[in-house]
Amino acid sequence: DETKEILKTAMAHASSRGITSVQTNDMNEANYKLIWQAYQELADSGESTVRAYQQCLFSTPEGYARFISEGFKTGSGSDMNRVGPLKLLIDGSLGARTSLMRQDFNDMPGTRGILCVTPENLERFIEISVKNNMQVVIHAIGDRGIEIVLDSYQKMLPPHDNPLRWGVVHCQITDLPLLRRFAENHICALVQPIFLHYDMHIVADRVGEKLAATSYAFGTMDRLGIHNSYGSDAPVEDLDPMNNIYCAVTRRDLSGYPDGGWNPGECVSVEKAIDHYTIDGAFNSFEETKKGRLLPGYMADLVMLDNDIFSCDPMLIKEISPVMTMISGRIVYKA
Repeated sequence: DETKEILKTAMAHASSRGITSVQTNDMNEANYKLIWQAYQELADSGESTVRAYQQCLFSTPEGYARFISEGFKTGSGSDMNRVGPLKLLIDGSLGARTSLMRQDFNDMPGTRGILCVTPENLERFIEISVKNNMQVVIHAIGDRGIEIVLDSYQKMLPPHDNPLRWGVVHCQITDLPLLRRFAENHICALVQPIFLHYDMHIVADRVGEKLAATSYAFGTMDRLGIHNSYGSDAPVEDLDPMNNIYCAVTRRDLSGYPDGGWNPGECVSVEKAIDHYTIDGAFNSFEETKKGRLLPGYMADLVMLDNDIFSCDPMLIKEISPVMTMISGRIVYKA
């Protein structure tokens, strides 16, 4: 009951920010039965106001195999509460200098970050996933961490195909060859533009100017045709999509710095940023034929805004607020 109340509070906040679906990492090896039951009871009672696609975090292949044996597989559940991918963490963070790098950190020689999953366990996780048609998404921030994930995926996926829609979460420190591997192998990138707000002030110090210039490369991802979707990384950041769209479009922090944007060649259009929050998010959860667009036969998940996001000054995007949010045509938030 306590968990359900917490989830209802979180859902109400999400609804107030115009969010109709989340891909959330609430389930882990220790709590998945409790969390699944709480979400399912809210869905069954009609109290859910946000659709949840569950990223399932595991630390041991044995625990993951047991989870699958109990009937938890990608796609099982309902439109309101569905099992999504296995979630793994390959490295740490840029700020703490624990993201896994190919070269030493520019501002801490002798340090290249940490590897959070042994190669043996990573291989076992991937083998279990292939055998059971499970989707996989792996947190990887440093260029070496991303490289390890892409290597492990390429070993197991068909050439130049990704039918299970495996992805990399964050994809922050990249160069062009890494990004081309995403495109060539149809690997999904799940990115968070709000990270620009803080990281643009430290990334050159951490990894050097050259690598910084090819990182957080959202424009390049679009030009290469990479399947990339936007999220917030809440609760590390607030889940407000407007801040993320603002950062992607302007390449500025929330104070408006710098004039002209940081690496402005990586700016994206408002239309593309919204696509990454809608139809591309739906693609990640195999739901692009029923949500992510306002079309006949699609779910009537809608948000009305207090300004025209397509025509307003991009600097004002972060100030936009929802006035109404709907799930399946049902109003779940009204200002």
